[in-house]
Amino acid sequence: MINIELIKEKLKPFPDLSLRYYPQVDSTNTEGLRLLESNEAVGNLLLLTDHQNAGRGRHHRTWISDPADSLTFSLVITDLRSLKPQSIPLLSLAAAIAVVDAILTTTTIKPKVKWPNDVLINRKKVSGILSEAAWESDHLKGVVIGFGINVGQNAIPPTSNLRYPASSIEQMTGIKPPHILLIEEVLRSFFHWLPALEEENFHKRYQNDLAFIGESVNIFNEVGNKSSSGICNGITTDGSLIIKTKEKKPIICSAGEITIRPA
Repeated sequence: MINIELIKEKLKPFPDLSLRYYPQVDSTNTEGLRLLESNEAVGNLLLLTDHQNAGRGRHHRTWISDPADSLTFSLVITDLRSLKPQSIPLLSLAAAIAVVDAILTTTTIKPKVKWPNDVLINRKKVSGILSEAAWESDHLKGVVIGFGINVGQNAIPPTSNLRYPASSIEQMTGIKPPHILLIEEVLRSFFHWLPALEEENFHKRYQNDLAFIGESVNIFNEVGNKSSSGICNGITTDGSLIIKTKEKKPIICSAGEITIRPA
């Protein structure tokens, strides 16, 4: 069980962030969307649970969490006035960089980001991120960013259930960082980058951490069918992925539509 009083202490450097703790919840993202839609989310929120029993990943996939070895939480971000509408997807990219920084700080191992927001160590997935927006007509009420981090070795579901090779921080590094320390470092990095998402420094940082640059990758659509392939060539300023086909023709990929895997 997470020490809530200690978490509250760790949140003091983030005065605009409030904590909501749930011993068990279906999904912190589902709860975050409910709070936004019911106008109960005031300011930015950290939604934290010991165990979620109906976690969700991208494309409606299930995210399995083990109470002792998995870390699952969500950030509800309500003040997005500084971001252009087309830059909202960059929040997911910043979340991935925050996980990279947290793992690097607590283990000294430098992960990579599998576009748009899976975090890999030695080409195995140790973290996934799901961002969801809540709208009222054409007004964006806020964005919920869900983090799932495989911390200990028991966080990994049966291999037969996996679409991509997965592991945990402990299996990859021999270190099992405390949950509270990982949360603290994720928050520190995320709120550092939040005001700078549209700046060149953030674009360069993400490019530097992007996995499979210069490698052949296959592109899959939402239902898992291969649609194309090419060389991973980086990202655009709005966070879309650039793939160059063998004919040197660029394909610009939106995060909501596709996923990639090494060829």
